[in-house]
Amino acid sequence: MGTTKTKTKTPLFSRKSPGGMFAIVNETLTTGNIYYVDSGQTTTGGTTAGYGTNPDQPFTTVASALAQCTASNGDMLFVMPGHAETLTTGVSVAKIGVSIVGLGNGDNRPTITVNGAIDGWNLSADDIRVKNIRFVNSTSSTPRTRLLRVAGSDITVEGCRFELVDQSSHMISIISGDNIQFLGGEYINANVTLASLHPQTAILNIGGTRVLVKGGRFNDCGAKKAERWRTVIEGGALASSTEVQDCTFICRGIATATRSAGASDGTGTQSPTMATIKCMAISPSANTSAGALYTYTYQYVIESYNVAAINKHALIGVSTSDKRAKTDIIYL
Repeated sequence: MGTTKTKTKTPLFSRKSPGGMFAIVNETLTTGNIYYVDSGQTTTGGTTAGYGTNPDQPFTTVASALAQCTASNGDMLFVMPGHAETLTTGVSVAKIGVSIVGLGNGDNRPTITVNGAIDGWNLSADDIRVKNIRFVNSTSSTPRTRLLRVAGSDITVEGCRFELVDQSSHMISIISGDNIQFLGGEYINANVTLASLHPQTAILNIGGTRVLVKGGRFNDCGAKKAERWRTVIEGGALASSTEVQDCTFICRGIATATRSAGASDGTGTQSPTMATIKCMAISPSANTSAGALYTYTYQYVIESYNVAAINKHALIGVSTSDKRAKTDIIYL
């Protein structure tokens, strides 16, 4: 009696590149086009059609790879470790359904430096995913500089690092869109010397609905009041909605009786639809407070502060006289 043989299926698929090596890819990631981006391949890489289909002949800029993507096709960009770009013109991420994934760890992950009064990356289409990219502003930044602008729905930004090293008002501005998620990641204000501008916010939600900020770590490292965020996350317009979950806010400072991030009176109208859940706010320095959020509603929030700190209970930006929606807050 013969033995019935069953073919073993594999998700791996070979893709040929005319004139170059073939690539083996995992089709469970996407069945769309896959492009590689690496600024270090200055000899074998390029910016025109025909590049990017294998790591040995990559695109050298993200913008040139995006130009070859097809909307609603599930196309994916792999940005190689050590990739570096300095932008003087913003990059339009306007292809529906594209994913941009950075490879590498720490400072070796792809780094996008934003230089000038521009939006570094403008996510203006729906269904975009950005993962493991490091965004930094430059010493030529202005108050108008934004690292990221969001104006699309079903956007996911995951595991990215955002750094302010010079003057800039807002790291990230959400102009419009629905179901926008910032998952994990680090938001670093390393502006320790400049006093010409007050950094305003890490994330400003002007008009987005169902915005989720989850698992982020916000470090406010400024040594003077002028260099600390006035507000780390701000809800924006009345129609916007923002939920902050499982985040840590570390607010430092040395100036007497100053605020690390500008607490807000809870009777204001900045964010009547913002909720803050299961977060920790830490103010380790004396003589500071840390109004990290404009928010009406918060639950399961832990506050830790230096014993000498002024205005210890202002870590969450709602006045102590306002008793609305305050539940399960713990002071350490």
